Amino acid sequence: MHAEVERELTYLLLIELLAYQFASPVKWIETQDVLLKELHIQNLLEVGPASTLVNMLKRTLQHDNYIIHDSALGLTRKLLSYRDHAATIHRGFTASTDLKVIPAEPSPPSSTEPTNVAALPIEPVAPPPAAVEIAAQPSIADAPVPAQTIVVAIISQKLDRALGKDDLRKSVKQLCGGRSTMENEITGELEAEFGSVPEHVESIELQAVCDQLQASPAFSGQLRRTTTVMIAKMISLKMAGDFRTAQIRSYLESRWGLGPGRQDCILLQASSRPPEKRLGTAAETREFLDAIAQEYFAEHGLNASPVPVPQSAPVPTSVAGSQEVDTARQSIEIAQLEEQAGRLGIDLNQRSKVAVERDEQIQSLQGEIDALVAELGDDLISGVQPQWSASHIRRYDSYWNWGIQDLFNTLGAILRGEVGVGDSWTRQQVRLIANRACPRLLRVVQYLHRQTLDGKLDGNLDAASSFLASLTSSAERQGPPTIRPFAQNVRERLTVPRTIIGDDGEITYEEFPCTSTEIKPTGVTLSIRNSQGWCEQEQATEIYTQLLKEASGAEAPTFADKVVLLIGASRSSIGSEILRGLLVGGANVIVTTSRFTTSNIDFFREMYVSHGARGSQLHVVSFNQGSHQDVNSLIGWIYDGLGLDLDHVVPFAAISESGREMDKIDSRAELAHRMMLVNVLRLMGRVADEKRARGYNGNVTQVLLPLSPNHGTFGGDGLYAESKIGFEPLFAKWESESWAPYLSICGASIGWTRGTGLMKANDLVAEGMEKMGIRTFSVEEMALHLLLLMSNPVAERCETAALYADVTGGLGQHPNLKSKLSALREEMQRISSMRKAVMEDQKLDASPDLMEDSYTPAPPPLANLQLTFPALPDYDTEIRPLSQDLRGMVDLDRVVVVTGIAELGPHGNARTRWEMEADGRFSLEGCIEMAWMMGMIRHHSGEINSEYYDGWVDVEGGHPVADSEVKSRYEERIPEHTGIRLVEPELDIGYGPDPTRRQLLQEVVLTEDLPPISTSKELATHFQAEQGDLVDVYYPTDQNNEEDDVRMRLKKGATILVPKGLKVAHPVAGQIPTGWNPKNYGLSDELIAHVDRVTLFTLVCVAEALFASGLTDAYELYRYIHVSELGNCIGSGLGGIHALKRVFRTRHHDLPAASDILQETFINTAPAWVNMLLMSGAGPLRTPVGACATALESLDSGYELISTGKAKVCLVGGVDDLDHDIAVEFANMGATSDAAKEHAQGRSPAEASRPTSSTRAGFVETHGAGVQLLTTARLALDMGLPVYGVIAWAGTASDKTGRSVPAPGQGLLTNARESAGKFRSPLLNMSYRRRRLDQRLGQISKWEKDETADLTTEDMPDTTLLMERQHWVTNEASRQRKDALATFGLDFWHGDSSISPIRGALAVWGLTVNDLDFASLHGTSTVLNDLNETDVIQKQLSHLGREDGHLLYCIFQKYLTGHSKGASAAWMVNGCFQALNTGTIPGQRNADNIDVRLRARKDLFFPSKTIRKTGLKAFSVTSFGFGQKGAQAFGVHPRYVFAAATEEEYHAYCVKVQNRQKKASQVWVQAMAEERVCDVKDSPPWGDGMEMETMLNPLARF
Repeated sequence: MHAEVERELTYLLLIELLAYQFASPVKWIETQDVLLKELHIQNLLEVGPASTLVNMLKRTLQHDNYIIHDSALGLTRKLLSYRDHAATIHRGFTASTDLKVIPAEPSPPSSTEPTNVAALPIEPVAPPPAAVEIAAQPSIADAPVPAQTIVVAIISQKLDRALGKDDLRKSVKQLCGGRSTMENEITGELEAEFGSVPEHVESIELQAVCDQLQASPAFSGQLRRTTTVMIAKMISLKMAGDFRTAQIRSYLESRWGLGPGRQDCILLQASSRPPEKRLGTAAETREFLDAIAQEYFAEHGLNASPVPVPQSAPVPTSVAGSQEVDTARQSIEIAQLEEQAGRLGIDLNQRSKVAVERDEQIQSLQGEIDALVAELGDDLISGVQPQWSASHIRRYDSYWNWGIQDLFNTLGAILRGEVGVGDSWTRQQVRLIANRACPRLLRVVQYLHRQTLDGKLDGNLDAASSFLASLTSSAERQGPPTIRPFAQNVRERLTVPRTIIGDDGEITYEEFPCTSTEIKPTGVTLSIRNSQGWCEQEQATEIYTQLLKEASGAEAPTFADKVVLLIGASRSSIGSEILRGLLVGGANVIVTTSRFTTSNIDFFREMYVSHGARGSQLHVVSFNQGSHQDVNSLIGWIYDGLGLDLDHVVPFAAISESGREMDKIDSRAELAHRMMLVNVLRLMGRVADEKRARGYNGNVTQVLLPLSPNHGTFGGDGLYAESKIGFEPLFAKWESESWAPYLSICGASIGWTRGTGLMKANDLVAEGMEKMGIRTFSVEEMALHLLLLMSNPVAERCETAALYADVTGGLGQHPNLKSKLSALREEMQRISSMRKAVMEDQKLDASPDLMEDSYTPAPPPLANLQLTFPALPDYDTEIRPLSQDLRGMVDLDRVVVVTGIAELGPHGNARTRWEMEADGRFSLEGCIEMAWMMGMIRHHSGEINSEYYDGWVDVEGGHPVADSEVKSRYEERIPEHTGIRLVEPELDIGYGPDPTRRQLLQEVVLTEDLPPISTSKELATHFQAEQGDLVDVYYPTDQNNEEDDVRMRLKKGATILVPKGLKVAHPVAGQIPTGWNPKNYGLSDELIAHVDRVTLFTLVCVAEALFASGLTDAYELYRYIHVSELGNCIGSGLGGIHALKRVFRTRHHDLPAASDILQETFINTAPAWVNMLLMSGAGPLRTPVGACATALESLDSGYELISTGKAKVCLVGGVDDLDHDIAVEFANMGATSDAAKEHAQGRSPAEASRPTSSTRAGFVETHGAGVQLLTTARLALDMGLPVYGVIAWAGTASDKTGRSVPAPGQGLLTNARESAGKFRSPLLNMSYRRRRLDQRLGQISKWEKDETADLTTEDMPDTTLLMERQHWVTNEASRQRKDALATFGLDFWHGDSSISPIRGALAVWGLTVNDLDFASLHGTSTVLNDLNETDVIQKQLSHLGREDGHLLYCIFQKYLTGHSKGASAAWMVNGCFQALNTGTIPGQRNADNIDVRLRARKDLFFPSKTIRKTGLKAFSVTSFGFGQKGAQAFGVHPRYVFAAATEEEYHAYCVKVQNRQKKASQVWVQAMAEERVCDVKDSPPWGDGMEMETMLNPLARF
């Protein structure tokens, strides 16, 4: 038969047979029932090529009905298949029994012949002994479930924690902590389970309830529906999928011999303490059940041991025989497979052939790679890898802002007396600032000069005036920026090398200032090449010499408008100093770095910030000069991307080759040669190509080539000399090749330069070199010489002839230089060794008594842990000048002051955050607080190693840690887990264990039926209710048994949700310090488990705010105020988002969640908990919801409550949390920083938030809380509370019609609204208001006197009535005086359209818009917000008439903290008062380059460094929130409110506040040590039964 016909028939036969098999009915279920139930088959053998039937039978026997059936009859079944158990099956054969494997019938020949297999004899094997089976015998008598077990299980499941013995002495009400919803649910479930419960069961001790239920005749000890459903739900959610109720009961019976009652107890106990997540395997489930059972036995004093698992005795087998059978069977199968494949034309070896070919290709490629690596070396291969990336680019051009920053810092140092006007540093600053002079800077200088002349600044005014006058003169004369400041600084700081050998033999190197007699001529000459070689060109040399003389004068060269490519400018290199000079000269520099790291970028940024002149620019790019690809990419980007043409190229990149002689020329030496020569030539060629292609032949690019006099003189430097000599042919090629119209060459032979990376090891012999007549140079001096070679006169000469500049200082003219250097080193070592020996002899000759320690080392210093209160101003110098106007002008009962501040955020609390904001590092005390907060240390008072110890101990190791050791031990770990950083999974902010994977649910419609699964009846019913006919449920015989699981099948068409994971970039967020635990503050585990995290944040912050106010007990307030006079305005933007997730996601997934979780989702719940646990007030409760402006809206509410008399104390602030889903939605809006993009740009997570930066790209979300305690000024003075500042005014505003909820608006401009003409209201004048007030007070006094006189003329026999009338007159007069104070004090501007709220609020304190020192801006780091907000502030200042040149310092705190939404403004307010009281204005350290569009904000200044300034008066703080929420507040220094009081009141206040600080600090430190910072109250301040009397009596105090 033809092969193709045969294949066709074979295929047809196969299809027909399969169709017949599939179409015929298979009664497999009935067959199994007959075999297993009717015939009771115990041993079953399947003969065939697979184990299909055996596997199906095994699954059947796992069903509940078969487990129960077999257990009842004591059946033990053994299922075998020939394929898997051939050896076991044949063990019983006798010696005469032969087993033959018959080969298949011969087949027609095919491409692959089947293997012929002979019959294989099987060796006889002894029959196995019978298996030893041990029946499970009950070891513990069964007992019904006690009522206590049921009660405890129900309550534990509701409270989501296991109850202990102590809990039985509490009532349900106590266990629920007063949560009425939870009480009602527990009571309802107890009633449902027991039928009836004692009356008021929630108030009865739990043990008594259990005893009464146990004694009830209705209690049977059987589980009812509540507990049955609870157990079923626990099993379905927490146990392994193949371990259902029946399997669990069977296991407990067989393993521990437990009856149904004991099993119920175990299951109830498991329900009360379920595993955290579903158990994955049956083994894990058994382990969990064993642990619960053992706990149960221990609690009830039962002795039980597990029943051994039945095992069979070991049986000897014939390994050889079984192997031969397996081999024969496998051979037959292979033969059959090959025969069928041959008939179907399938090559079974195709994949193997492909794999072999792939492996061969891989081996070939690997061989080539190995050969390349062996030939080129690892250093060369890794060193030529490209580093260029269009994302790795930084641009700096905001010189207009940095010049002003240097001006303020220099002026501040002069005013404080830290530097003098004639100091070299000051003179250099004058030059650098003048070099950046622009109209903006000049206006500032002129304003400051007027201020000094008028005596309005504090400090050394004469020196300041002289400095500003000199700066004005220099700036006004300034033309284009030149290198003069750089050259003058070099001239003034010339040094000479000194090598010092001390008496102890130690060799040190130092640089000393150079005297006039020590200055040696440099001897620089310029030469050109002719037919005889190099000859000096005297004219060029004279030009250069003249340039050197003029460099520090008015005719200094400029690099303005020049574009320079500088390669090789690392720290301490000549290139870095060239860069400094170029920036001073106004150049546009493109500098490369081979390590695009944060530290390197900061180095270049700081250089621009301190030296970038007017018009200068700096681009920093990632580049490897060893890479040809990078060379092409860099030059292409300059010409195509930037559209620039290079004026100068300075290729100074180099790597060290020291220690390599001829026999050690390795791949690193080749890399250096490639970098310093080959790729420099390629770079020049690429520049020439780009210029040629664009026709740039009118501007010749000068290339400054780094040559060297070292042509092998020193030796041992690899190919260094060859690389430098390799440039020399270029001088000839410049005339012979085609690139001369585009490039010019100046070769500089560089002499001995001290302090560079390549020469630093040789600095010790520099002094000896100078004595030999060789001129050595400092890095700065050499850079100046090279800069002059790039100046226009020299560069123009280079266009006519290639120049060679000798800047060697005579280094190349000394023969045998290496031997001379060796002699210098040997002499130094000889003297050093001799002096060391002398020193050793002196020690040996010294008296033994002197060798012993004659003193006891001082103990390590202790940290000064204490609460920081604002410094009290001196009355005579700071308050008295103000009191003349302010005393008695305001009603202190309506003045709002801040007496306490607190926060929890990425950098800890308010104190530690301020240390980072102001100084960029933690103090010793700050490190201790952070280490304690992060759970690294704890306080210990007791024995350690048998010795008493009272102090800090390491939490992990338990060993003592002295105060002085905390900083050194933990300072590196703390920053890694604080601030803005990569998301840390352990903080549980919704990212799961892998923050780089986002989990989603995908809806899937089944395309085929799924296998049946076991589940509870309840769940099966729920599935059926949703899916309908797409779910089949198979019920057991006894459907009345609630515990029996059912089998359920999801059919084709059913819908399921399947988790999927998306790979994302590792997200970045501002997170609270890792390890922060509210339990360390004194909050209970129960509370922590049941409230949302925002509540925990808020509670901790309120407790901290109380301490910051000096209040060690919140109830102390009620000695001075009524409970109704305490307000609470803490708000939130989102509230309890984790509780919301439990409501919507956890419930949706049908996972356990607290029954009263809904209450934690309400935004007012967190402040409610504050009142319930800490404050027990009865005053106004307002809960602002202002998105990102929440905290300022809260401040506005608190300000209003106190200023209108509705409260005397108020808590204000905001709180918000982080969540992955919220972060995703912010990202979807394009509002947040893209972590992947930032990482690609080489930015660290800490750089992600960059307000005002030209590269800002969205805010960084964070979480936390911030709180202030507001009081009246009178209350603060009376109680001695610290006053952080005055809230002069606060308000909110909305915006215009629109469609964008998050769009920032300009509604806050209304705070500056006024319609004043030429005439200004006289009420703005403090003297005028005082005169009017005195008139009104006189009228009131007269009225009071007249009324009192009238009372004496009336016939009033009732003396009580007379006294009440007199009391009324007195009170009425007092009220009228307060009204008068309001009319001419705080409210004088209200209702007057000619006085804006800002002007009026400041005028109350005798201030104007010119007295605003700084503004803390919302500054989210989004493009639109930073432009809009600064525009609003600028328009306010302009409208209100701020003096020209008087810049407002702008603070952008979110660069450090990120954006916490509801809490952000609270942190800003805290920072403002800290700045106000310390005279410290923190800079925005991430402000790498200020957006040029902000230059139009003529009255605003954007510092990147902290600035110290005395005499700060007032500030503005603004915040913008989604939903058109704009808010602004103004704060005033506390000395102004002290000036409104009398001198006697102030001095009495000082005594009280100092005592309060001392006491509060002691209590606070003790509270930290004892972990009870949060003073949770159990009862209100009034006694039992006094609630109504307290509420109704306004004079009630406690």
